[in-house]
Amino acid sequence: MTAEYTNPLFRVDDRLLHGSVVVGWGETLPVAEFLLADDQICADDLARELCLTCIPPDKQGQVLPLQEAVHQLQSRITQDMLMVVIRSCTEAWALYQAGICFTRLNLGGIHFQAGSRKLLPYIFLTAEDEENLGLLTAAGVEIYCQDLPGNHCYPLEELLHG
Repeated sequence: MTAEYTNPLFRVDDRLLHGSVVVGWGETLPVAEFLLADDQICADDLARELCLTCIPPDKQGQVLPLQEAVHQLQSRITQDMLMVVIRSCTEAWALYQAGICFTRLNLGGIHFQAGSRKLLPYIFLTAEDEENLGLLTAAGVEIYCQDLPGNHCYPLEELLHG
């Protein structure tokens, strides 16, 4: 599978903003803005500010609670490339249910937790993750696993059922 990147690019990464996201993706693709949609980070002012400091000065960035991110995405008018980063598959499904009907979803980093199964060194899915991803797939979302743009792109369906 060859990755075709949509605008906005939606990524699930439980580490949220870090070097692989900001440099690996943000410098390889023409990402102009990062939107981190996460209620947990927004509840902690220090964590929120630390996330914002990860964004290079030549890029725009916002850290918003999930519902505010939905409103921001619904009213977005710019065509500049936006990368939306969310923490979990549950949040990806919540965004979709709220009317943000993305067509592709990148799974870039979902790390081990109790009860998860390993698909790739950087993708471990729980039963809840698989349920949410199944709902997204049934809705027509193409889901792929790729940690960095230059690395191999794995269709989720092949990893689950291949």
